[in-house]
Amino acid sequence: MAWIGAAISVVGGLLSNNSSKKAKKRAARAAASEQALAQEQYDDWKEVYGPIQDNLGEYYAGLTPDQYEVTGIQAIEEQKAAGLKQLNERLAQRGISDSSIAAAAEMNIELDTIQDKATVRATSEQAVAEQQMNFLQVGLGQDPGSDLLDTLRNNSNNERSYANQSERLAGESISNALTAVGTALSDND
Repeated sequence: MAWIGAAISVVGGLLSNNSSKKAKKRAARAAASEQALAQEQYDDWKEVYGPIQDNLGEYYAGLTPDQYEVTGIQAIEEQKAAGLKQLNERLAQRGISDSSIAAAAEMNIELDTIQDKATVRATSEQAVAEQQMNFLQVGLGQDPGSDLLDTLRNNSNNERSYANQSERLAGESISNALTAVGTALSDND
């Protein structure tokens, strides 16, 4: 009778070991599918946004307060020229292009231009730092590379944990079977 119990324990241990191997294979396939999907999402993102991110990264890495000033002052000068042209056209239509009103309007435009240039010069360092920081903040939330890395880490940890658990359970089943065989042998003596 003890031999029947021992045989059942051995068969149970073998079935448990077999079952754990099958479950481990299913878990490995599921982890591989999850990893493939994460890799595909990363590759898609990289194909679409990678070149843009690289170009913007180069732009913001090379952006300096001096460049910001030059660009800002150039834009102010262009706006000033357009404003003076429009003012002169309107004053000429009214026939007062050489009047004191025209001179006062031109003076106001000059004062505004001086003030705008001073503001650009005074804030260029801070403005560049803010633009670079904003670019970094946007970049931190967009690149799915960290998601792929997290998926790979999770899969690796899950696989390791599952393998350890399966080995432990199979070992316990086999140990129980050996104990049952040992008990059967000692009962026969």
